[in-house]
Amino acid sequence: MADIFQEVDEDVRRERLIELWKRYGPPVLIGLGVVLIVWAGWDYWQGEEEKRRLAEATAFAEVAQSALGVTPEEAAEAYGSAAPALGPGYATLARLREAGALAIAGKRAEAVAAYDAVAADETADEKLRGLASLQAAIHGYGHDTDDQMFDRLEPLAVPGRPWYFSATELLALMAIDNGDKDSARAHLIALRDDPQAPPATRTRAQELLSVVGPEPEPETVDEEIPEDAAGAEVPGANGP
Repeated sequence: MADIFQEVDEDVRRERLIELWKRYGPPVLIGLGVVLIVWAGWDYWQGEEEKRRLAEATAFAEVAQSALGVTPEEAAEAYGSAAPALGPGYATLARLREAGALAIAGKRAEAVAAYDAVAADETADEKLRGLASLQAAIHGYGHDTDDQMFDRLEPLAVPGRPWYFSATELLALMAIDNGDKDSARAHLIALRDDPQAPPATRTRAQELLSVVGPEPEPETVDEEIPEDAAGAEVPGANGP
């Protein structure tokens, strides 16, 4: 009799398991399938991304190697030709190298245009774009208009930004060239008194300040005494 009750109990448990499996089994399997697919996709993407990065690094290294021992014009051509086939990061580096080679070749205007193009590329890394603006300003100094120079430098000359110190120093030099001593002095004092500024920058700022000169003292205006009051007697001065 006990065996009969045990068999009945097992049948009941089996039926409940079957019922639970029908209710929860498919969603669980689907959920596990989704997790496995996502994990497999992520793992595949990571592997492909690593391969892509390695391929881009290798391609960039090959271009850099080919640019050694050739003329600056040939180096610029090599970097310029390779850039479109590289990923965003290495493409930006290649374009910066291209601009630098053009500058070395004496093609200043072309180099500045290449730097400006990198600076205007919103898909490029922000620091590299800032570097491109700074380089365009350096190579455009003395050639481009003040408006062009300000457009490149003023967005960089903000405390806390990567190229703040170099951009501010260039703005100070521009102000000195333009005879704007007040503006030059303000930029130089900011650099000299900034504890985060590189020591060499602070030293140059102090030296330039000695050339610009101290801030002029405010003019004092002497109050004129009216003539009719000059000889007037002060009441009570000679007694009653």
